[in-house]
Amino acid sequence: MDRLQRTHLPTADSVLERVSITLRDVQRGKQNGNLDVSAARTQIASLLTNLQRLENDHTVPDDLLKSTIQSVVLVRDSLPDLTQHAQHSSHSVDRYEDTVPNPHGRGRDLCDIDISKLQQLIDMGYTVKEIAEKGLLGGVLHPNTLYSRLRSNNMQIRSSYTDISDDDLHSIVAEYNRDHPNSGSAEVHAYLKTRGISIKRERCREMLRNVDASGTALRWSATIQRRKYSVPTANSVWHLDTHHSLIRWGIVVHGGIDGHSRLVSFLRAATCNTSKAAASFFLQSVKAYGFPSRVRVDNGTEYGDIGRLMISVNGDGRGSFLTGPSVHNQRIERLWRDVFTKVLDTFYKLFHYMEERQLLNVNDKTHRWVLQYVFVPIIDRALRQWMETHNTHKIRTENNRTPNMMWFQSLVQGDSQRYTSVRNIEQPPNEAVSDAIRDLQLSEDDTTYLVPRDPCPLSQHNFQQLQTTIAINRNSTSHGLDIFGDVMQFVLAHPTEL
Repeated sequence: MDRLQRTHLPTADSVLERVSITLRDVQRGKQNGNLDVSAARTQIASLLTNLQRLENDHTVPDDLLKSTIQSVVLVRDSLPDLTQHAQHSSHSVDRYEDTVPNPHGRGRDLCDIDISKLQQLIDMGYTVKEIAEKGLLGGVLHPNTLYSRLRSNNMQIRSSYTDISDDDLHSIVAEYNRDHPNSGSAEVHAYLKTRGISIKRERCREMLRNVDASGTALRWSATIQRRKYSVPTANSVWHLDTHHSLIRWGIVVHGGIDGHSRLVSFLRAATCNTSKAAASFFLQSVKAYGFPSRVRVDNGTEYGDIGRLMISVNGDGRGSFLTGPSVHNQRIERLWRDVFTKVLDTFYKLFHYMEERQLLNVNDKTHRWVLQYVFVPIIDRALRQWMETHNTHKIRTENNRTPNMMWFQSLVQGDSQRYTSVRNIEQPPNEAVSDAIRDLQLSEDDTTYLVPRDPCPLSQHNFQQLQTTIAINRNSTSHGLDIFGDVMQFVLAHPTEL
C-alpha cells in the first residue's frame, strides 16, 4: 500500500506567517507572565535569520520585508535581560525547599527514602541528579545521598544496553514499522524500551534507515512548528474527542490527552459513538491517571455523561466542562494527526483495498459484522500500543523528557492547595466518583463497546465454535486480512438456521 503523501511545500508567505505566529505567541507569553525568555530569544534569532534569507526572494516586497524585520527587532529589544530574569527566577518559592524529613530523631540517621519509588523514577528516565535536586522523592536532596543509597541497596544506576543481534533488531523494527509506517526513530526507540530493549539512539536511527529509507526522508520533510501551549499542571485540562476516519466501516476512535504533559490518557477503538461509551473509556483512564480538574470537548452530544460526571465531582460554575469547536482543541487535533498517520492510515487503505477487490461489501450486514469482529480488537490493540510508545518517547523541545516524566514531575511539584488537579491526586475523590457513577448509571465495562453493532450471523453454538477455532488475536503479517478471510469463510459455511 502506498504511503501517505505530503504535498505542502513551504513558501515565502509561509515564512512570514510563521513570523507572525511566533511574535504573537511571544507577546502572549509576556502578557501572561509565563514567557521563557531564553527560548524566546532563540526563536527571535531564528526569525531574523530566515527573514534575511528572503532578501533575494523577489516574491516579497522590500517594504514588507523591512517592516517585518523591524517588528521582530522591536520585540527582541523589549524582552527582559537574561541575567535579570535569572536573578528574579532564583527568588521564586520552591515547594521542596526543605529536605526529606528524617523520622529517626536526632543524629545522622538515614533519610527516609522510598527505594521502590526511587527505582521507578530511574526506570522512567530521570537521572539521579534530577531526582535529588527537583525533590521528586518529596524533598530536595544532595545527589551524593542518593548515589550512596543506590550503592547500599545494590541498585543499578544506569541500565546496560541490551545484547541483541542486528538481525533480531531488524526484525522487531521492521515489524513495528510495518504496523506504524509513519513513526520516527524517537517513537521506535520508545517502543523498544516498552519491550525491555535498550539500545543506543544512533543504532535505532540507523536500523530504521535500513528498514525504511524513503519513509525517513518523508518524515523529515514533514516536520512542523508548534504553537506554545501552556496550562499550570498536569491534569489541569484533558482534551477529549472522537476520530472518524474509519466511520465508513462503523469504527470510531475515542481519545484523551493531558494538555500540560501531552500524556495520552486513553486511546480506544469502538463500534459506537455514544455518551456511555465515551464515559466508560474516560473512567478507565481516571483509574490510571486520576481525575482531571477540567476537560475540553467539542460541541457534540457524545460527552454529556462526562460533563455531568465532571460537574458532580469537581463542582459547577468553575469551568469543569469546557466546550467549543474542535478546531480550537489544539492538543487533540495534533494527536489525531499523529494517530491517523501512524496507526489508522494503514487500516484506512486496507479497507478501501478490500472493497476494490470485492472482498468487503459495507452494505452487507454479515460483511460488516465480520469486519468489526476481526478488526476492532486489532485496531484497539494497535492504538494502545502506540499510546504506550508515545507516552514513553522523549520530546526534544522538552529537554528530552517523556510525557510520563512531565506528567509525574508536574504533579509532584504542584501545589495541592492551589490546584484541583494536584489535590485530586493527593486526595482522590473516590467517594464522589462512585456516587456520580451510580447516579448517572454509568458502566465501567469498556469491552461492551468493542463488539460489532450488527447482529451476529451465527447461532450461539457456531459462534462459540468460531471463538475456539480461529484466534483473532494471532500475529498477522497482513494487518489482519488473513484473519478476516478465515472468519468470513467460517461464517459463510455456517449460515444461521431458521
